[in-house]
Amino acid sequence: MQFAGIYKGTIPAASSPGINVKLTLNTDYTFELVSEYIDREGIFINTGRFKLDGDFITLNPRNGNSSPNYKLGDNQVYHLDIEGNIITGNLADLYILKKE
Repeated sequence: MQFAGIYKGTIPAASSPGINVKLTLNTDYTFELVSEYIDREGIFINTGRFKLDGDFITLNPRNGNSSPNYKLGDNQVYHLDIEGNIITGNLADLYILKKE
């Protein structure tokens, strides 16, 4: 499975209509995670290295802030919950970032 690429989607947020997310995974195991809240000012950018363990991606940002982890799928990544599980339920499809 080819992991490198750009993945985009809009995930739910408690304080805004959603968060536009762009995750770039590079072949040298570096990443850039760009998050932009809809209807709010500011763009948040995390960069660093990531670890690939099977289909699971663990982000290790340079700024030390906690970053979500992901699971690889076919041309998409699943944004995982805090316990590392795929999010299920009515909003599950909103937690998938699609590969460009």
